[in-house]
Amino acid sequence: MKKIGLIGGISWQSTHYYYKKINEEVSQRLGGMHSARVLLESVDFNDIVAAQENDDWELVGETLTEAALNLEKGGAQFLAICSNTVHAAASKVQHSSNLPFIHIADATADAVKNQGIVKVGLIGTEYLMKSSWYRERLHSCSIEVILPGEVEQKELQRQIFEELCFSHVRSSSKRQTVNILNNMRKQGAEGMVLGCTEFGLMLQEKDVSYPIFDSSEIHIKKITDQALN
Repeated sequence: MKKIGLIGGISWQSTHYYYKKINEEVSQRLGGMHSARVLLESVDFNDIVAAQENDDWELVGETLTEAALNLEKGGAQFLAICSNTVHAAASKVQHSSNLPFIHIADATADAVKNQGIVKVGLIGTEYLMKSSWYRERLHSCSIEVILPGEVEQKELQRQIFEELCFSHVRSSSKRQTVNILNNMRKQGAEGMVLGCTEFGLMLQEKDVSYPIFDSSEIHIKKITDQALN
């Protein structure tokens, strides 16, 4: 079994979820008392949020790169970041480390493509929805992307940073998010990509009548595949 290098703390709630689910995947696949071999480098999310607010993605990249190199020195055999949004700076990590890197958007695009879906709605942080890199990864697999409106994007941003990052799951926010997804469905989206690792704490496929692609769940399975390959 390969040793996984996780860059976490972005937020710690999603990192906790990654650690739990990766170990559940390993246990389910191997049986017995097996658990994952994991190294975790957890960064201070407050520093990341401040850099994002200042549009300082160079600093985000430097922080992630330092974490990646620490994991490489510690014996990790491949790397993954337990977050969607900061993958905007993932190329800096990939260029600085010699280790294989499991990219969350590539894993998600593959999962969507494998189901034969060509148009999806995408929700995430406001930073992710306003930038193009995530959509470009989906476009490279011939997948068209629909985004929520400006007001809806601000509501999703509020939910993430005022509620989900503190493990607060409110039924009123969940209803609003489902309404946002339904609006994109009316615009032709065949499925929905949850492009924030915290959304999986609130939404499941049973909450709607169309496919949900939880990027964190997809990423976790890809990480486990790599660890057991």
